[in-house]
Amino acid sequence: MDKTQENNNKPPTASPAVDRFNVPDIPPQDQGLKVLHDPKDVDAIDVDIVAVHGIMANPTSTWKHSKTGTNWLADPSMLPESLKEHGVRIMAFGYESKWFGRGSVRQSLSNLATDLLQALNQKREHCPQRPIIFIAHCFGGLVAQKAYTMAALQEGDYPGIWKSTKGMMFLGTPHSGVNDGTNLTKQGQIYDAIVARKLEVQDNVLLTVARDNDVLVDAVSEFARKVSTSAPPPMLFSFYELKPTNLGAIVGQKFVPEFVVGQSSATLLGYEKQGLALDHFGINKFEDNQDNNYQKVSWRILKMVREAKADSLSKTRGISASPGLLATTGDTPSQGSDNNRISVLPAILRKRDYFAPRDGILDRIEEKLSSKRGAVALCGESGSGKTHVAVEYADRHVRNNGVSNCHLFWVNASSPEEFEASYRRIGNKLRVPTAGVGHEAYLAAVAEHLIREEEWLMVLDGFNDGDALVLTNPGSGHEPRNLQTFLPKFSDSRRLLVTTVNRTVANRLVKEKYVLGVGDLSEDDASRLLLGRVTKDPVRKKRINDIIGIVGDSAGALELVRLFGKLSNKAVCSSEMLDTLRKQTKGGTEDEQTPKPVWDLLFRHLKSKNADTAYWLHVIGLLDVQMIPSIFFSANDKRGRLRDLVDVGLVEAADGRGFYRIPAFFRHCLQSSLSEKHRQNAEGAALQSVKMRFVDDDRGALLPVALAALRLEPSRTETRREQEALREDVAVYRRQRQSSLSLGIGYLAANDDLGWSSVPLGLGDRTVKAIEAAPPVQEIFGLPFPTKRALSEGHGGAVQNRPLLLPTRRQTGPEWEKKLTELRRDSDTAARLLTEEHPTKGSEDATAIYRRVIDGYSAEPHEYLKLAGLQYNLAIAQGSKGMVDDAAATFRQALQTILSGDSSSRTRNPEARRRYYRIYTDLASLYAAHGRLAEAQEAFLHILPSQAAELGRDDAQTLRTRGAFARLLLDRGETELAGRELGRVLEASERVLGPAHRDTLATRCGVARHLAGCGRREEALAMGRSVLGEQERVLGRSHRETAATRQLLEELRSPSTT
Repeated sequence: MDKTQENNNKPPTASPAVDRFNVPDIPPQDQGLKVLHDPKDVDAIDVDIVAVHGIMANPTSTWKHSKTGTNWLADPSMLPESLKEHGVRIMAFGYESKWFGRGSVRQSLSNLATDLLQALNQKREHCPQRPIIFIAHCFGGLVAQKAYTMAALQEGDYPGIWKSTKGMMFLGTPHSGVNDGTNLTKQGQIYDAIVARKLEVQDNVLLTVARDNDVLVDAVSEFARKVSTSAPPPMLFSFYELKPTNLGAIVGQKFVPEFVVGQSSATLLGYEKQGLALDHFGINKFEDNQDNNYQKVSWRILKMVREAKADSLSKTRGISASPGLLATTGDTPSQGSDNNRISVLPAILRKRDYFAPRDGILDRIEEKLSSKRGAVALCGESGSGKTHVAVEYADRHVRNNGVSNCHLFWVNASSPEEFEASYRRIGNKLRVPTAGVGHEAYLAAVAEHLIREEEWLMVLDGFNDGDALVLTNPGSGHEPRNLQTFLPKFSDSRRLLVTTVNRTVANRLVKEKYVLGVGDLSEDDASRLLLGRVTKDPVRKKRINDIIGIVGDSAGALELVRLFGKLSNKAVCSSEMLDTLRKQTKGGTEDEQTPKPVWDLLFRHLKSKNADTAYWLHVIGLLDVQMIPSIFFSANDKRGRLRDLVDVGLVEAADGRGFYRIPAFFRHCLQSSLSEKHRQNAEGAALQSVKMRFVDDDRGALLPVALAALRLEPSRTETRREQEALREDVAVYRRQRQSSLSLGIGYLAANDDLGWSSVPLGLGDRTVKAIEAAPPVQEIFGLPFPTKRALSEGHGGAVQNRPLLLPTRRQTGPEWEKKLTELRRDSDTAARLLTEEHPTKGSEDATAIYRRVIDGYSAEPHEYLKLAGLQYNLAIAQGSKGMVDDAAATFRQALQTILSGDSSSRTRNPEARRRYYRIYTDLASLYAAHGRLAEAQEAFLHILPSQAAELGRDDAQTLRTRGAFARLLLDRGETELAGRELGRVLEASERVLGPAHRDTLATRCGVARHLAGCGRREEALAMGRSVLGEQERVLGRSHRETAATRQLLEELRSPSTT
């Protein structure tokens, strides 16, 4: 239902003039299926969109906005622009839709559906399997539904249409009829006005859209039944009107606005829906591409197009269409799985848009892997597509076996460091315990776990030099062990798929008959890689052969051609593309086949669009590493340059964007095309970036990247200096890793009582003196350490440092007592504010109060413990506001205040020792809470053994430190070790402190987190709720620790929490 003009300013009249009736004139030339937008290259069309209008609508104006005259289906700035990357042909079906006035036609749903199907047959004669998406307004939605049902029931008459329909969007379609009492019914004012003028009426269409009409009910019921039994069913989405409509405009009058098709009628039960702030006449018209309603509708269409293309591509590969499995990380345990299996996908790649079957290579891999040997090697030159064949097979294998029944392990094998990093990720996913296990032993433990798993597939990618794959950091006096020895034995249920460029290496792992060559592409394969389909057009076939004659027939070279076409908006197999490639090869050898011309074109075009992105590609492309962890890139990189390179296709995202990869073939093209000047600049930037990011917890993940940077051979002196500095950083990391307790925290796993018995007891004051003499953690690890100092308010409110000068004489007298009273009052106020989750509006900031009180107490040396306590509270306040560095500095000042007090008094004062340990514990906890896990660990390891020896392992303060350390282990992924320690700390805390003590409750929160991490969510929630109730009773609802538990419960309730 539509109108071409409105006259809402005139009052209703009893007998309006005939020429004011909106009766559209619909000549035969406007009827039928008309193409509104068509890509230049017919082979570039991936999806057909078909729009169907409603009744009393002019096909040439029904989709146009009355203000701008913009047809959103055809205007280059609207739907064609929104779908420009997806090869879409947009058509509109027009029909004689007027039901009153001269020349009105008696129409029916069946007649119109038949006309639509016949028109589609004609337009799609050479592409009957191309996906279709219908966009339908009002009555047009019923026409599209009837056509779908008829096509399904009469598949021989309408080949491909039913199965090719992938989506249907309805705009104000009366699935249950128009609203009762509307003026559009036969009893309404519109019908009365038409009869009064004695105009010709064909009202069967009007009767069809009446509520509960038999024809309508049958048509929608048959459609719903057919959709529910289709596999896969088309995507359905309904938009409904949110504004009432002046139906009087149809007869040139102004009626009271009313809703024509209500939400209940305009939507389908069980399918997605959304309202638009438009009336019934405007719900299919949009002003421009900034129109919010257009953006809602076009986004839904784009989503349908993407799904339709994905389904079409999956069929060309011979697999079922379902969401992209390999785009997920597989971190979450399968719901409903008895043995809690997970799919482990470290650094798995996403499938490319187009795949070449290569004479059924996936079936051949399956046949050979089904043998008892269970191992196959894919061998081919760089750029042959080995890795993506492996990705395709892995995807099919997991789909066929079910996500819950089969593990997938991906191991990068181009270097020892990448191999070991892959095994560590696998071990982490499989929860292989790390406690007390060295580097080599951990890899062996992962291999043992693999042997115990029932069914899995391992892809060993880039296994090109087996002799070079030797264990890093072998034990002293040991021969380096070849990493191949960590590969478990394979079988038909435990499978290995290798990719390599070296056939000799392949034959060391598998027999010759299990080596499959990946290289030669057939004509159809090349067509699929370039176009996504096999073209039958002889002209395009010749052009494909001509393109191969220029760039070569490798999959990598053809992918570069496709990406260049995508970036430059050139049809891949067009004469324009071929001419461009030929021009680029001028001056070269006539019969030379090389990807250089298309690489140069692609890079030049990228540079013209964004020189910074092109330069960044140079930088990361110099690093010969299979995968670059996402932590190497800044947030700005991910939002800008990296995202652009992924969109272009030169960089591939893996493992849910946890890793990024430049294919080796692309890296070789890039490196061979660099000028010496560009190479020198890129080397300097690459080394600088790696050096800057190779710090703290990130070093383990970035080690392969750092070693790739060390393999560069820079010529500039300053770049070589940067490289040497990085080399020293790597050496330091390796030494620390060799002796580090981070892999197992050996003293924790030494025996069942956590190894505390190995700590010498009874040291008394000697331990305190040792603690005094021990340099703080910042000094141990080369970080700046402040001398004795306190905080004061500097100019402009900035926190500044000044020496802490302790006077030698205690202040006395009324003035000092009065001041002490004020300081205590202020201290109590700050403490109250600090515990509140949301301090009272307008109250003074706790940090400002504490600074003022600290300045007051700094004048009294005998109050050093009070001063240290105030500094401690200030640090807590700063930490709660995210001022991590300021808080850490203040914690250190509190430690120094204790060390600067009366030493003879301090050594006899147990409270001083306890305060010292507590401050150190919270300094470590501060680092842990803000993700600075390496600093947190070093602080804990610096203080915990001495504290256990001095105070006892079940002392209240030691239990607090042990609980915080156990939570750090949980953050670091040391799940099993953390769980054991949390259990022991909880048992001791309940015994020593009592079940309702705040430290006991904090430990129970840690246990809840551990339970959630082990998949025991309901137990975790029950414990979290119990803790929250106790904290609200003991600490109060507004206390910060209560709020933290409340937040933990929210996270545990989230489905994404693992």
